[in-house]
Order: sequence, then structure tokens, then C-alpha cells
Amino acid sequence: MQLSENQKEALNSFEEALLGSIENVSESGVPPYEVAYRAIQLFSRMTFEMAPSVEVARETIEVSVEAGLETSELECCCE
Repeated sequence: MQLSENQKEALNSFEEALLGSIENVSESGVPPYEVAYRAIQLFSRMTFEMAPSVEVARETIEVSVEAGLETSELECCCE
């Protein structure tokens, strides 16, 4: 899907807002990985509710997780 500049900016703002929310929750002592777990659950549920079919929902989640893993492994600071 080709996104317009406006759509790209909107998605960047959305991502920044999510990161800000994660920081706020983490400041209360909730471990960041627990926040991530909850976010993944929420977005998975939303994907199934919004997708036109179960197949599209599953594919969207699978592709998104794979992309996230690839990006994270390149930037990983866990080791």
C-alpha cells in the first residue's frame, strides 16, 4: 500500500503517542515487556475486529510480527 505524506505523518504521530503512553505506564513500575504484551494483545484483537476476514487478520498479524522481529534483531540491545 502506498501512503500519502499526510498518512505517513499521521502514522508517525500515532507511533510517538504510543511510545509516550508506554513510557507513562512504565514510570508507574510496570515492566516495559508487560506493556508490550498488553499492546500486542490489544492490537491483535483490533485486527480481528477490523479485518475483512480471519485470513486477512492472521496475515496482517503474522507479517507485522515478522517485520517487527527483523527490525528489532537489527537494533537489539538485549544481549
